[in-house]
Amino acid sequence: MYFEKCCIPLADKPAFYNPDQPPAPEEYEDAYSRYFKKIDAPHIKTPGAFHVPFSLKRKPRFSVLTAIMPVAQVTKKAKALGVSLTVYLTAVYLHALQQIHEQQPRLKKNINRKILRIEVPLNLRKLYPTRSMRNFSLYVLPQIDLRLGHYTFEEIVKTVYHQMQLETDQKLINKMISRNVGGERNTLVKNIPLFLKSLFLSRLYIVGTKQYSGVVTNLGKIDLGPDANHLIEQFVFIAPPPNKVLKVNCGVAGFGDNLVLSFGNITTSKELERHFLTFMAQQNIAVKIINS
Repeated sequence: MYFEKCCIPLADKPAFYNPDQPPAPEEYEDAYSRYFKKIDAPHIKTPGAFHVPFSLKRKPRFSVLTAIMPVAQVTKKAKALGVSLTVYLTAVYLHALQQIHEQQPRLKKNINRKILRIEVPLNLRKLYPTRSMRNFSLYVLPQIDLRLGHYTFEEIVKTVYHQMQLETDQKLINKMISRNVGGERNTLVKNIPLFLKSLFLSRLYIVGTKQYSGVVTNLGKIDLGPDANHLIEQFVFIAPPPNKVLKVNCGVAGFGDNLVLSFGNITTSKELERHFLTFMAQQNIAVKIINS
């Protein structure tokens, strides 16, 4: 229903390219610029979100916990609720964050932000046909607000489903593209030296991650064809390491009969992963940790 494939080939486009052949000019296309149209609509500021209250590990910090589970079992649970696998996993992540928030001491719980928000990357090729091999993605930000009270899992699923439906409306996506590309085309921005742009963007990334509590990146089902599939045991997709604000994120990849979840973590705690995988096991999904 949502973004279960990383790349959706066009009807007249081969699933795989021959590396001996020169790339087509369309592969270099800047799809953002192609679909840019100026929209004069003010940007609505997103309030800050809750972040897990765990201490950072000593360097080297980054560790990965990888879990494998039957994709059919997860899909069955998602379909029973009328949603996609991505929506289901995002809801489980929010459910785990809610447990962590509610288990804090009362003072911390009152001080910490009560909006739990997940960044879910969106492959724009489903909305805008392109042959580009360059990055062409944005994101949606489903959330729950604990100021309204405790959410059951079913309420979280319903909230995530409807928010993702609304945020993938093409008019809203056009607005995001307009804002991003418009900034690149600004004459003043073009004349700023690269090292200053890099410094500014690195700080902007830190500010940006204050707006969401976690990331669920679903690469989708990977299929390399029968000649290659039988030579591969499994794919593990590790999302880019989180920063000191975000601390934990999740990458998802499907291959064959299995779904592999990888949690990148730079803290001393595996509490979020424990809540997430315990919930999956309680749903009668067979969870096997293959790397911790």
